[in-house]
Amino acid sequence: MVARSPVTPASPAPGTGGSTGRFPIPLVGAVAILLVLIVFTPILYGPAGAGTFETQAELIIDQAPGSGVTTFYVHAVGDTVRYASIAIGVAANLSWTGRCATPSAASWTVWENRSEMLEADVSTSANPVTVWAIATYTAGGATAVYSAEIAFNVGAGSLAAAVCFGATPPSGGEPLSGLPLVLLMQDWGSSGPSP
Repeated sequence: MVARSPVTPASPAPGTGGSTGRFPIPLVGAVAILLVLIVFTPILYGPAGAGTFETQAELIIDQAPGSGVTTFYVHAVGDTVRYASIAIGVAANLSWTGRCATPSAASWTVWENRSEMLEADVSTSANPVTVWAIATYTAGGATAVYSAEIAFNVGAGSLAAAVCFGATPPSGGEPLSGLPLVLLMQDWGSSGPSP
């Protein structure tokens, strides 16, 4: 008869959990997936909250090479955000001083007003111009008003900008080859400045 020695159970492989006291890796993955679902599910299945990053309004400045026409767009960082209203005004009867004209001194020659829209735009061949953009977002009883006023001058192959209020100014003259230029508009809460 062959003598058998007692069999001891093998220890689990390192990093697989078991009774070695190590943290179970599959649990970490499951928790990470749950956190992602908890954070992003409301965004996927309902309107974004007022004042969130997704509803942040952008003012985009663009000029096709050689066209002499500058186009200003207002839309949200999120592709499918619908604003209750968007208005863009252009004042074109200015002389460029590198600073903003007061809104009351500016003659707003173009106003584009839209309701329940994803974006609005206005084009002008005037130079220099001051642009005032206002976007109002409403969801779940809360409102966020985004607004900015910026003066622009296109010359010598670059775009100069003077921020009147409501946006971070671009650094120096922006080369026209660097367009489009994207500026985030200021969130004024439930009410903002009006022209």
